[in-house]
Amino acid sequence: MANIQAAAIITRIQEVVDSGKGTLRTIATGTYTDNWPAGLDEAENQRRAFEGPRTRVNVMVTGRSPNSPPINSNLIIYDATITVVVSRLLDREKQIAPDDYNAVQAAAMADADIIRQALEWPDNLKQTEAGAVTDIVSGMLRWDGTPPSAVIGQVNDGAQRLETTHSFSAQVIARPAT
Repeated sequence: MANIQAAAIITRIQEVVDSGKGTLRTIATGTYTDNWPAGLDEAENQRRAFEGPRTRVNVMVTGRSPNSPPINSNLIIYDATITVVVSRLLDREKQIAPDDYNAVQAAAMADADIIRQALEWPDNLKQTEAGAVTDIVSGMLRWDGTPPSAVIGQVNDGAQRLETTHSFSAQVIARPAT
């Protein structure tokens, strides 16, 4: 059975996005406030988004790559989709005032440019700060796009979140499990 380094991939992307790690094309530390795990209730999501824009990284293997060596090899290359979700709080004032709402949406779209540049830069994703290898082929991702942001939550709850999903594709190496 082959082993994909999903934890190392997620860790390294979080380091680049949240902590300004990497070379040349970096994201300023403090642009995003730590990671945002899945599975929290809506009240906790809103509380965390209040502190600043939060990020969550997901890795999904979509199938064996046509570039993979023959099936009897110890090395397998898989195609993967990686998403970086950014969540921003929309308090009542931003929900009501069109200029504030538009400014938050503009910030969400600006995220696409800085996140794309940092994750598409060669060598930014080869290994974590602790030295764990990510096994991303070429050490970078390919940006697939950023669909329109989605507003999450009810207006009457006092706050909503604006979530933007930035989608990337990559090829990852799977090595024999040890």
